[in-house]
Amino acid sequence: MSNIEVVKTFVDAWSRLDLHGIESIVSDDLFYQNIPFAAVAQLDELTAFEDSVRAMLKAGDGGMPITPIIGRAAFKRFLGIIKLFEWAKWDIKSIAADGDTVFTERLDTFGFQGGGSIAIGVIGLFEVRGGLIHGWRDYFSLSEFQSQMQQSG
Repeated sequence: MSNIEVVKTFVDAWSRLDLHGIESIVSDDLFYQNIPFAAVAQLDELTAFEDSVRAMLKAGDGGMPITPIIGRAAFKRFLGIIKLFEWAKWDIKSIAADGDTVFTERLDTFGFQGGGSIAIGVIGLFEVRGGLIHGWRDYFSLSEFQSQMQQSG
């Protein structure tokens, strides 16, 4: 499987909310980060911000990661977020690879249990080696995310 096919398989698993499919394609040393939160993580208000995001998501054990997720065990805990969704659709608009790095331009749409949905434009960078995702960084508009979460809540 090419590196692009690995990422397409991962994206398709997210669209099916397929926990096994998502977990099976990441490495034990996975590094995952939502980049818009990186600057927030440097602020003193991190705890208040993280609490507000978790409250918006009503995520409990899962939730939107504010700091990087490192390793398969931490990633599995993050996947608790799936219980919040009734459905998901990750639509790849563009995809390209340069060696081990795969670039995606996506529209990630999530429908929440009990109603409401969000659709966020995302640029994702994946590091793929040996058929597994070792690195995953997503870039998106934090203000767009917050606005849509407030409207869907």
